[in-house]
Amino acid sequence: MLSRLTRLERDKVIVGYTACLGQDLRDASLSAYVGITVMPRTGRAVAEAAVGIWRERLLRLPPFLRDPEASGDDTEWRDALRLTGHFLERDAFGHQHRPLPEPRRHLYETLDAAIRSRSVPVAPGGADA
Repeated sequence: MLSRLTRLERDKVIVGYTACLGQDLRDASLSAYVGITVMPRTGRAVAEAAVGIWRERLLRLPPFLRDPEASGDDTEWRDALRLTGHFLERDAFGHQHRPLPEPRRHLYETLDAAIRSRSVPVAPGGADA
């Protein structure tokens, strides 16, 4: 089946895929792993338009988790902690009815707070003005 799909994609018989969730699944616990390749100049617009109401529920896969040559910046490390923390919390600790260990949660929250504090604009004259 996979070889046939590959051939159909190569021959441009299949040019894309769409997943539509029924209303009853929108509130359900659903995980999907998706790799997307988009045409240049259109990808960002398509991705932004397609995200819609799901934006807050999506977990970014930082480039350094796919590319061993990449080191990642602090925002990507925060995204990696969020991503891995989600699955640890749900699949590892959740099955044992235990919370994510506090040091792990604290690491994410500390990094997130540092990133957020840098992105908050400072009023003219300083933070206390």
